[in-house]
Amino acid sequence: MSARVKWLSATTVCMMACCLVANLVPLFQEFVNLTGALLSTQCVFVLPGILSAVSNEKRCVRVCAACTAVFGLYLAVAGTICSMAVIVEKLASSVERTSLDRSPT
Repeated sequence: MSARVKWLSATTVCMMACCLVANLVPLFQEFVNLTGALLSTQCVFVLPGILSAVSNEKRCVRVCAACTAVFGLYLAVAGTICSMAVIVEKLASSVERTSLDRSPT
C-alpha cells in the first residue's frame, strides 16, 4: 500500500471519528468552550506575561507583564464561570424537557 493511500485512510478515519464524537456527545460545543476558556488564556496572556516579568530588567515592562498575567487569570476565571453556567443551564433545560415529555396528558 502506498504512502498516499495510508495517509488518506488515516485522515478519513480520524475525521469520521471526530464527526461521530461531535454528533454523539451532548453539549460538545460547551465543553470545547470550557477548555478554550481554561487553556487559551493561559497560553496567550498568563505564560507570556510571567515570562516577560521574570526575564526583563525594566520595571515598567515587568509591571505591564504582571498586569497582563493578572488580566489573563481574570479572563480564565470569568470564561470558566460563564461556560459552566451555560452547561448547567443546558443540562437543566434538557432535564426539564425530558420530564415534560414523560408527564401524562
